[in-house]
Amino acid sequence: MRKQLISAYVKENIEHQVPTAIFLQEEKQLSPAQLKHIRALQGEFDRLLADVIQAEVDAEEFHILDVKLASLSIAGMVRWVHRWYRPNGRMKPADIAEGMSELGLNLVGYTQARDNDPTSPRRSAKSRAKR
Repeated sequence: MRKQLISAYVKENIEHQVPTAIFLQEEKQLSPAQLKHIRALQGEFDRLLADVIQAEVDAEEFHILDVKLASLSIAGMVRWVHRWYRPNGRMKPADIAEGMSELGLNLVGYTQARDNDPTSPRRSAKSRAKR
């Protein structure tokens, strides 16, 4: 996952800001069958994101207790960008993608950058043991 996935997800949500906003505001107008289909797609995406996060937890790259909660938190953070992003706002899409990627990595306890810094007080026990 790392930065690239979150960044691409943010950029996609910004690029499709208007359709996303319309869908989220008007989804109550969908037929039960359409809503069921959309919910299934959302659920599949959430499961895939959780699987990616779990793989990083298993590889000891991410350090969290609840993978599903982390997945839903990242998805919610990114899906909400349509509400506040403005093309003439203070941040460009690339800057938002970079910032939200950092926030997402912090959320899952990704510590590689700290682990590679010998002066960091937050280095993991695993990286200290390698020395």
